[in-house]
Amino acid sequence: MPFPPPAEAARDGWRAARAIGAIAERVAALPVDEATARTTLSTAAQELGLRAAMREDAVRFASIRARIAACPTCVFYDWARDAASAFGNAEAAVPMFEPMAALIEGIRIVDDIQDEEPSCLAIEVGTERALVFASGAFGVALELIAELPLQGPSWRAAANALGRGLRETAAGQQLETAGAADFDAFWNVVDRKTGPLVATALEVGALAAGAAPSAAAALTTLSLPLGRLLQIGDDCLDALGAHASDWRAPRNNLLMLYALSGPHAAELEALFARAADPEALHAAQVTLLRDGALAYAVHAQLTVLAQLAHAIVGLALPHPEALLRYVQHQRAEAEMLLRRSGVEPELAARLTSV
Repeated sequence: MPFPPPAEAARDGWRAARAIGAIAERVAALPVDEATARTTLSTAAQELGLRAAMREDAVRFASIRARIAACPTCVFYDWARDAASAFGNAEAAVPMFEPMAALIEGIRIVDDIQDEEPSCLAIEVGTERALVFASGAFGVALELIAELPLQGPSWRAAANALGRGLRETAAGQQLETAGAADFDAFWNVVDRKTGPLVATALEVGALAAGAAPSAAAALTTLSLPLGRLLQIGDDCLDALGAHASDWRAPRNNLLMLYALSGPHAAELEALFARAADPEALHAAQVTLLRDGALAYAVHAQLTVLAQLAHAIVGLALPHPEALLRYVQHQRAEAEMLLRRSGVEPELAARLTSV
């Protein structure tokens, strides 16, 4: 039987992710004692466990579980730690990393299918088997949520946050397949696909540090600016890096979308169509820079940073220092980009200090 087309396979993957995320949300809201709720979630996780037909699959899934347990470096963990730091105990967030890692692993598998990445799990084993592994990773997340070292309303709030993050991220990822028609549509997709997982990291980090569920939930107001900053940074790397991985869907990249709204749109469309050719890619990147796409991205970054700083101060957190340091770090990165694009150092420093 032939494998389904990537777009169709990705839709199946996101549909399953939404359903699995909703399981955690529903269990967290069950009017039963906490022990029963945890057992219910563990049972659901077992139903999603990999039933390997081949030894090769069992070995491969064991390696996926090992990667989840290792919790490789990830900006979402940094934000969870910063959220915990805001309530006085940064390292309390560490137990939250593993269930987040399981969600991220499953999301990455499906996202690679959607983006038709040339080197990914689906290329190695086929899309159908890759989707089975993705569901297995989400099942691991449910298992780990059931075991979280939180109690009472805090455990229920964390289970709900992790389930909601998966469900809403999956829904947002599906929106991306339509492509952005304009800047409003672009930011809507970013907010829908990235914001929910950022919100999850912030909320569970705060809960781990002992924040009341209402205080932890309030911290999620930072998720949209943080998600936008992540997207802007990724888009700069993708548009101007050695591989320009967004060239197949240029309207999903902020720099490319900006340039395609300018006077050289037809020229760029032709170059993007040949971006696998290094010479065409180089010409496209030169055009992006010439048309001010990088400057526009830095302007967007500075605007969002100002919104983020204002929101952090408005929350009146007990210890906002780590979050404010992140703002300062991002401003320094923006200043460096401005200098690289030819802006005089003194002007670049003034622009990023606003």
